[in-house]
Amino acid sequence: MLQQFKPLTHRIVCPYRMSETNHSEALILFELSEPYSLQELNIRYKKLLHTWHPARYASLTNNPKKYMEMYKKGEGKTKEIHSSYQVLLDRVDGQDETVTNP
Repeated sequence: MLQQFKPLTHRIVCPYRMSETNHSEALILFELSEPYSLQELNIRYKKLLHTWHPARYASLTNNPKKYMEMYKKGEGKTKEIHSSYQVLLDRVDGQDETVTNP
């Protein structure tokens, strides 16, 4: 007998979630200022992920010893980007897709 599942009504919590006190740091990382729109946020998010993707960032060197160092730096920056995105996205949700200073 197949069970029907209810659709998810809650957000998935990012394990790298930043505290509210880091909202200003997230704005700096994304080079945004309030007010910002969901579209602006998504554009910056994709650009940052493209720039800091670990494999892409590490491949900028031909030195095998530096490759892993750069890969780990790219991983760390990617985690920071994800958590900052969640902080900024939380401000957009429920505010007509535009954030203003509360």
